[in-house]
Amino acid sequence: MRSLSLVAVAAFTLPGAGCAALIGVTDTEIDFTVTPGTTNSFFGFTEITIENDTSSANRATLVAVTLDTLKPEGTADVSYLQTLVGETVLGTERTLLVTGDKFPRGEQAVALDVKYHGDLRPFFKDGHTIRIEWNGTTTPGYAWPADGKGVLVRGRVKVDIE
Repeated sequence: MRSLSLVAVAAFTLPGAGCAALIGVTDTEIDFTVTPGTTNSFFGFTEITIENDTSSANRATLVAVTLDTLKPEGTADVSYLQTLVGETVLGTERTLLVTGDKFPRGEQAVALDVKYHGDLRPFFKDGHTIRIEWNGTTTPGYAWPADGKGVLVRGRVKVDIE
């Protein structure tokens, strides 16, 4: 199995305090490594923690997730990926957030398809942390470097007060 090992757990802080601090679009960057193995599948997770409690917002909506390669430098694209699924996990509940199955050669950054357009607030355990599990497949026959690949996954979360 190809492994997806977490390089860093992302955390982002919304400026200020109180409800007004939650208005607007907040971007956070997470990164994880997809490494070659005996099969072309991989799995991993990221946890995103925010300072303010999401229960004080009216809604939290996932706007976009894009992928590009951090390392090794000079990697032209993310064509080493064949499929990718991102699900939020809270206890035993899993909810599909994003998918990707188009990673064309020569395209440095690829936007995943957002599948969940509902309110993300119920998925924040303790109102502050959301867990996203990533699984997918890599392109058979891809020429992997000895140290694997580093893939930067960017999640853009919109938190809106009505």
